[in-house]
Amino acid sequence: MMNAGWLTMVVVAVQMLLISPALAVPPPPPANARATPALVCQPGQAVTLSADVPFGTTITWYAGGCGGTFAGLGPAALVFPTTTTTYFARASRLFEDSVTCAVVTVVVSSPPVAPASINVTPSRPCRLGEFTAEVVGGSGTTVRWYQDICGAGAPFEIGTGTRITHELEFPGWIYARWENECGVSQCTERYVNVLLPPYITGSSGGPNPAYVGEPLVYWVNLAGGSSSGVTFRWYKNGVLLPNFTGAGITIDPVRMSDAGHYYVVAENACGSATNDLYLGVRCRADFNNDGTFDFFDYLDFAFAFSLEWTTADVNSDGTVDFFDYLDFVEDYDFGCD
Repeated sequence: MMNAGWLTMVVVAVQMLLISPALAVPPPPPANARATPALVCQPGQAVTLSADVPFGTTITWYAGGCGGTFAGLGPAALVFPTTTTTYFARASRLFEDSVTCAVVTVVVSSPPVAPASINVTPSRPCRLGEFTAEVVGGSGTTVRWYQDICGAGAPFEIGTGTRITHELEFPGWIYARWENECGVSQCTERYVNVLLPPYITGSSGGPNPAYVGEPLVYWVNLAGGSSSGVTFRWYKNGVLLPNFTGAGITIDPVRMSDAGHYYVVAENACGSATNDLYLGVRCRADFNNDGTFDFFDYLDFAFAFSLEWTTADVNSDGTVDFFDYLDFVEDYDFGCD
């Protein structure tokens, strides 16, 4: 049985330990504070907070500040952050706390969301002409753009940012996707149909020379990819013909004064093309082709008709008959004005 003297000695020893100046000094803050993982891509995902302290020292974890909202205890505390949060670790030893805290931040993010759509301005750009592409909607930190193959490297990657400028030589697909620390979204696609400048492949119609009193129809043919939004301006001998605004012209009936140099300008937002025609006009009533319309033309036709010369085949059906006579009389009555 312990006597009173021994008991007094024990009490004194304990008191000395409690008031020891060395042990009364606050411990240093924890070292090497860390979070595993430091980035989570789903709110509420489990994270382990850990730090290093000497033997006999404990750790208290806080959120919102050093000594703020209690978050956990020990060198490996489990937390479930729903937003990006900074945690503070304070060391404690024999009722003394560290003056400062170690700090570690857990970033809470979310997987990126694909753009809802892509806007292209102009909606049909010129071949090798710049256009603007812009994403609508979605979320992430960076938008990455591709042409032809989404997710591939060069030369298929064509830019970054919510809005880019680009050009295409041929119609094709462009793609955009959002990216962040948690990965990449699905790709959103947009087909871009480029517009070519007008390209005239040829012309049709006739006849040329045309004949007085008969109709003339003449038009130009455009390559299919260049026919969108095309306007036409027709000229005769350098003078604009305001009544002709389509791909062709119709003159009915043809007059001698309609002879001349015609050309058309086909134009769209990407360029223009021209095509020209020299139109000759003949008058069948000037049967002898002396440049003068008179009674001698009638006499010359009658003579050729009576002998069934091929020159009297006015309607060019291969036979000289009464129908040629009727056609010539009609032409003669119409004249060569």
